[in-house]
Amino acid sequence: VKRVQTVMPSHIHPIVVGSTVLYRCAEGLVARDLLTGRRLWEPPSFDLYRTCPQRRHLGGSFPLALIVDDHGHWTLTAGDGKVFAVGGFLLVEPPDAIKSTRRGPIVRGVETSVLAAFSPADQGRLLWQVGQGEGRTNLLRGGKFLSAPTYNAGRVYVVVDYRNAHYIVCLNSENGRLVWEARIGQMPALASRGNSYQGYQYSQGSPPAVAEGRVFITTNAGIVAAFEAGTGQPLWAYQYDSNVNRRWSSKLRRSARPPSYPPNPIVVTKGMAICLPADGKEVLALRTDTGKLDWSIDRRGLRNLTVVDSSRLLLSGDGIVIVDAATGKEVWTAKDVSGVHGRPAVTTDAILASGKGEIIRVSLKDFSVTRLPVKQPDAILGNLICVDGKLIAANAAGVSAYFPKSQ
Repeated sequence: VKRVQTVMPSHIHPIVVGSTVLYRCAEGLVARDLLTGRRLWEPPSFDLYRTCPQRRHLGGSFPLALIVDDHGHWTLTAGDGKVFAVGGFLLVEPPDAIKSTRRGPIVRGVETSVLAAFSPADQGRLLWQVGQGEGRTNLLRGGKFLSAPTYNAGRVYVVVDYRNAHYIVCLNSENGRLVWEARIGQMPALASRGNSYQGYQYSQGSPPAVAEGRVFITTNAGIVAAFEAGTGQPLWAYQYDSNVNRRWSSKLRRSARPPSYPPNPIVVTKGMAICLPADGKEVLALRTDTGKLDWSIDRRGLRNLTVVDSSRLLLSGDGIVIVDAATGKEVWTAKDVSGVHGRPAVTTDAILASGKGEIIRVSLKDFSVTRLPVKQPDAILGNLICVDGKLIAANAAGVSAYFPKSQ
């Protein structure tokens, strides 16, 4: 029997505010001192998942990646002295497992979630929340917020799944009240029972990008669009070839299904909105004023899109590729680097990526590659961020910090 090693997905995305490391775990928001790792306050109860009452009747096993993978739900946003997070999602229940139930049909809960704001300066106190019955409009009360929002000038912007359509909403960051809402487009229809395993992919959230007085979004289900940031007036939309927006046979083997990629943020630079949709095969660069496709390149199976600087972008996953933001042309490719896990950190002079048992350092001056071993030869650090020379790493097991030897 051939044994296949499964790598836990790097779904925790820490952020640093001042001297505090903040991240979202399954139970709630966690705050730790950057220098000591000491927990600063007991996390407020804010479960990422809620379970369906009938789920205990299900037999069989649940694919781990479908349950804990990063769908954009683990992200945090800081702004205006607040931290914003989403929670209250239903656990994924693949149809293969549902078939084994013997107690009648499964009655799933309503597909909603909660968007909440917390105060890091006040022991993580809950300031406001909308969703699951709370809010002044039906969309806020009954929608599913797909990611932590994007903060800009006293407002937060987030994509919402409501009644089989995607919406973009703008909220007042102080109290969570609706400023405006706009419909993006209809969600792709589930063509058959055999296709229903893809339902979880419709709920992958990318935070919007706010720039040039516009809000740019991708649904990760076939659409990239732009709206006026102040009013929500639609400006343009672009439809791309989507892995989920198509019909699949009920006999499609699991091995033949398209790969699952995490959602990525949109990058706005050089007059373009550049995105790597979770359901697409290409990196797309669209003109911010018209939505016209300027360039596109094959993603090569790579998972993460990261900013290097205003002129260069980083693609990483089973390798590292740097491309020119203005043209999409390859600037440099690591010939002997593979198996990068999680999102790399980018400093002013280097890229730091997590490999198996090592940190891979790529110099941005001459593109030389240095491999820095970590204590355990099979350790995988996961998502990385670099703050004041300190490296913060996060994976499914938790969060850790690495300091320079001089400190």
